Amino acid sequence: MKSLLRDYGNLSLLRHRGYDGFIVSMHQSGTHWLKHMLAVALARYYDLPLPARLQDDTIIGHPKSPPIYRKIPQVVHSHNIPSPIVHLRLWRFFLKFPRYVVLVRDPRAALVSNYEKWKSRYAVSFSDYLRGDPEGKRFDKDIWWDIRFMNAWGKAVSRYPNDIIIARYESLTEDTLLELKRVARFLKLDFLDDEILREAIDASTKDKMAKKPNPKQQLSVVRKEQSDYSSWYGEDDRQFLESVFDKYLVHDFGYSFAVWGGEKHPG
Repeated sequence: MKSLLRDYGNLSLLRHRGYDGFIVSMHQSGTHWLKHMLAVALARYYDLPLPARLQDDTIIGHPKSPPIYRKIPQVVHSHNIPSPIVHLRLWRFFLKFPRYVVLVRDPRAALVSNYEKWKSRYAVSFSDYLRGDPEGKRFDKDIWWDIRFMNAWGKAVSRYPNDIIIARYESLTEDTLLELKRVARFLKLDFLDDEILREAIDASTKDKMAKKPNPKQQLSVVRKEQSDYSSWYGEDDRQFLESVFDKYLVHDFGYSFAVWGGEKHPG
């Protein structure tokens, strides 16, 4: 597939290594929620202005942009699918890499969330969207993108378990403080105590984040629908997804695709 060849040449993470921490996430995996909580916590600790909008990069930035505040821990975010070249052990002998937090979500729910967000632009049925585009041209992300992302980062974390951790959206929703604390400690942000983290969690509810939209973004990244993701999948869709994951997905991050239903937060 052309998309796989494109991934192989993606050396962005090799170029952008000069950070203390790096959050890499699947699309629709709670990215803005986690970024907002960490940004609020750091702002409270360093007495900085709170994020003015949900997609604020002033504290948790983008790897291609110069940092706004240089005297705080430099943590950045992207949706990067790394080339296998990036995680060769050879580099680790000569180069310093940041710590990586890989944020994932059950891809069945993430696919529903992405389709819900962009269905008017995609202009296809959910079943058609689910089959995706192996060439990586039709959709912002699809089942093939998720497979590439999960396989690439699954291989990386299996090689460097001390330098890369997996954070699951489901764990963030089940015990937000515990998972946020785990992420903060891994990124060596141990100074963010429970009080500050609780304040950050309280400031990052869906209702409060929805009041801070990006004026340049027409669609909200915070959605409140509560439908079970499994209701979107017909029997043919389920069989297709299970067969594709069984054939191509090497690293499932503990998700069981033979069991359906349960999550009611596809936003």
